[in-house]
Amino acid sequence: MLILVPFIMVLSLYPQEHDIRKLDWGMSFETVKQVEQLGDEFFKREALLGIEVDIRFGFDYRGLYSVTYSTRGKEFAVKAGNVMRGKYGDSTSGLDYSFLMQSKSILRLYPEAVVTIYEKKDFTSLEEIRNSDERKLIRNLLTPTDTWRYGNTVALLLSSPDVVMLSYWSKVHQDESKIKFFDLMKELKKMAIKEAEIKKADDREKF
Repeated sequence: MLILVPFIMVLSLYPQEHDIRKLDWGMSFETVKQVEQLGDEFFKREALLGIEVDIRFGFDYRGLYSVTYSTRGKEFAVKAGNVMRGKYGDSTSGLDYSFLMQSKSILRLYPEAVVTIYEKKDFTSLEEIRNSDERKLIRNLLTPTDTWRYGNTVALLLSSPDVVMLSYWSKVHQDESKIKFFDLMKELKKMAIKEAEIKKADDREKF
C-alpha cells in the first residue's frame, strides 16, 4: 500500500470531481489549454511514474473527449496497471472502440484480414498486410486491453510489442464508437465476401 500511494499521486488520477486529471469531458480547448499549460498543440510530454510519456488530448465539436498517455517503456504498463487496479479494482477485457473508429480507413483496406482477426482471434492474417506499420497498427487495434469503467470515464491499458498506451475516454464517446464499430464490421464482412468471390473468379480463369 505504501508503494502505491506516490504512484496514485503522480499518475494524475485527481479527486473524483474531475473526469481525468483536473479536466472534465466537454471542456473547450481554450480551457484545457489553460489548465494544462499547453501551446497551440493538443499534446505535451510529461513524467509519470518516473517515465517520460506523450500525452495527447482529443477534441470534437462537444469538447474534450479523450486523454491518452503513450510510451515505449514497458515498465509503465506494470506501474500504471498496479495503480488502476488499486484504485478501480480488477479490469475487464475489451477493445478500444474509439481508437478503432479513428483508424477505420486503415481497417477498410484489409477487410478479410480484419474480420478473421476479430472473429477468430487469428493474427496470422496479418501476414497478408504488406505495410509493416499497418500490421502493427491493426494488431494493436484488435488486441484486447485491460478496461475499467467508472463515473463518466472508460480507461484502457494496452501493452503491445510496439507501444504502451493508457487511454481515457468519455464514456459517451466510447459507447457511441462501439455501436459504430459493429456497423463497420457489417460493412467489412460484405467487402470480404465480395473480395473472396472476385478471387474465386480469378482463380477459375487460370484453368
